[in-house]
Amino acid sequence: MQVFVSAKYWPAAETNNRVQAAVRRYSAISLQGGEIWRNQDMFIFLQCVRNCILKAEGRIMFDVNGVSERIHNARIKKNMTQSNLADELGVSFQAISNWERGNSLPDISKYEDLCRILDINLEELLGFGAESKTVSKILKSKNHEETAPVTVEEIVPIAPILPPEDLKDTLRMQKEQYNMETGLMELLGLVPFLDQQTINEMMENAVPEDISELIAAAPFLSKENMRKLLEVWLRNKPEDEKVSPDSLIALAPFLDREMFEMLPDHVEMEKNDIHQIMALAPFASKKSLKKLLEKAGKI
Repeated sequence: MQVFVSAKYWPAAETNNRVQAAVRRYSAISLQGGEIWRNQDMFIFLQCVRNCILKAEGRIMFDVNGVSERIHNARIKKNMTQSNLADELGVSFQAISNWERGNSLPDISKYEDLCRILDINLEELLGFGAESKTVSKILKSKNHEETAPVTVEEIVPIAPILPPEDLKDTLRMQKEQYNMETGLMELLGLVPFLDQQTINEMMENAVPEDISELIAAAPFLSKENMRKLLEVWLRNKPEDEKVSPDSLIALAPFLDREMFEMLPDHVEMEKNDIHQIMALAPFASKKSLKKLLEKAGKI
């Protein structure tokens, strides 16, 4: 199976080879049987994709080890034991131990108290990157202070430290108050931290930029959202942009017959490749299958 990601994500040709290697590693079932990816496999591959994107753009995910080390160093500087700090914060000393070893992080509700007790500011705790600015904006918003909107792209790196309800509230505010369009790749970075209802709500406002994003999002979309996003993508894509047979094969298990029928006119089939037709046949109506056979030169 071949998956090609938009050039905006993969500036170097060699990087696309890594994508193909990841596809081969995480594909669940042989293409001969009609390939279907398990949700877990798709998410692991998606994380590989996202990490490569962040590295290519000079960005990193939340620095867990850095925060852990700074908590440890600040506690030692204050001459406090883990039990002392735990008592001050109202948590167990095991929680402090886990924070300092990088096994977990305090959630965002603890950061103001943690900074006060350790006599450091938020930047000294989280580092001087974008993450500390995002946390600061969220804390101001929670305290009903005026602040700039937080984008989904800003939320993704700090999602591990946000309690689920805080994360949902932040996302809903972003959607309702600022009505921002959101890329699918950014939203997919939040999937492990959200319930299905919130995922569905956020996907309603998402904008797919290419077919590879729809394929990555498909395991997490409701049928209704898949239809909406497919229609948005077809409406916005360049007229001469074609869907590859492999892309359609990857997407087909997540489409109903009506959605599938939107795509044959946009597919560029390889001539005389019966294996592609066989992989698509279980998902196609007679009308769609006839179009695909014509495009493949079999009729």
